[in-house]
Amino acid sequence: MVSQDKGTLLKIMVQELAEAPLDAIKILGVMLLEGYCRALGSWDYRIKKKNPFTWEIARSTKNLK
Repeated sequence: MVSQDKGTLLKIMVQELAEAPLDAIKILGVMLLEGYCRALGSWDYRIKKKNPFTWEIARSTKNLK
């Protein structure tokens, strides 16, 4: 995945900051959000032992007879 390659991410971030330096706060916010989401995913996978690749089957909302 491209989003996992730190070299590519750094290159894209530097290009974005060169084009729009005032967007640094937005980029920092997105980086914090990404880190938070990854921490939650790691918590579910490692601590709760929840497999992120299998989903529970949803029950139907229809009234089947």
